[in-house]
Amino acid sequence: MSLRSVLLTGVTGSLGSRLCDELLRRTSATIYCLVRAEDEAAAVARLSGLPYAASERVVAVAGDVRSPELGLGGRAWDALAETIGAVFHCAATVNLQAPYDLLAPTNVGGTRVLASLAARSTELTGRTCDFHFVSTLGVFINLGNRGVEFVDETFVPTEDSAGELGYPTTKVVAERELRAAAERGGLRLTVHRPGLITGDSRTGRTSDSDLLVPALQACLELGSVPDGAGETPADTVDTVARCIVELASRPAALGASYHLVRREPLPLMRAIDALGRRGHRLGTIPREQWWEMVQEHSLDSGNLTLAMMSEVSRYMFAVGRRTPRIRADATWAALTAAGVSAPPLDDALFDRVVGSLEADGKLAAPSETRTAVRI
Repeated sequence: MSLRSVLLTGVTGSLGSRLCDELLRRTSATIYCLVRAEDEAAAVARLSGLPYAASERVVAVAGDVRSPELGLGGRAWDALAETIGAVFHCAATVNLQAPYDLLAPTNVGGTRVLASLAARSTELTGRTCDFHFVSTLGVFINLGNRGVEFVDETFVPTEDSAGELGYPTTKVVAERELRAAAERGGLRLTVHRPGLITGDSRTGRTSDSDLLVPALQACLELGSVPDGAGETPADTVDTVARCIVELASRPAALGASYHLVRREPLPLMRAIDALGRRGHRLGTIPREQWWEMVQEHSLDSGNLTLAMMSEVSRYMFAVGRRTPRIRADATWAALTAAGVSAPPLDDALFDRVVGSLEADGKLAAPSETRTAVRI
């Protein structure tokens, strides 16, 4: 399949930006980038600082996923529907503490609007519109507590599998609505579920949405690391973006669900140990005590990010929570057939990640680390 004209949401975010770059490099598609803005000039301005903004194949579309017909109006709505052959829906409100009701207008309602656009495209062109939905492996986060040991690409998420967390529950509901739309014939659905998305494999540069960032910040704030931590499904941002584009470009891969993580989970201590290699002198304390100190320090200082205080972090650090083992064998079979290989998630990568965070002022330099906590 040749991707010719696609609509991309979330282009100003970390993954969405990389996805746009991969689409430009690996396809000949014209990319219509939906940007929340009052008019086209404002949309163009929001894209102006991004490296691909000057490309003639990038078209800014001023709109809002929360508005009926994206706020475009009937004529512009139909014109966009007739133009595109695929939707890449990456936009979402990501807040790991917020309740479902706060997140649903964007994450569920916005998906519903885009499904309507895809259905309209199918109706007007007579060709089924492909819908690539970026979900999350968080939709399965509660299954370990239900006694499920392994989850592969055939599992269908439910509200129970997501537990009480608002963000993954919105993704469960959005996936369900998209599957219903696909059954009606309005679109062909491919679901892409990343896990933890960390820094670029070459430069180590990462974003504030990388859950490793608050974990590393917590270690430096406390001057200590836990004596062990859990493991989590993960991959680098550039690998996730490339995988989405490669799968979207292969007709045989369309219409399935994929787990965009490595076959083996990432031990969190591999990332945390990079702090010591960078010269930070940190003590080691029992994991449960370390976690309690994180909570207390978060309340006292306000210096740690909300992500660190979220329920997701309990799962990451295996503090009173269990997660199922994520399998991605079918995903990597398809990716291997597409010629995709993944750079290692090794010590050198996390040395680059920590060095980049220090250079950007998001982590303290070794000389500024707090004195290690003694128990």
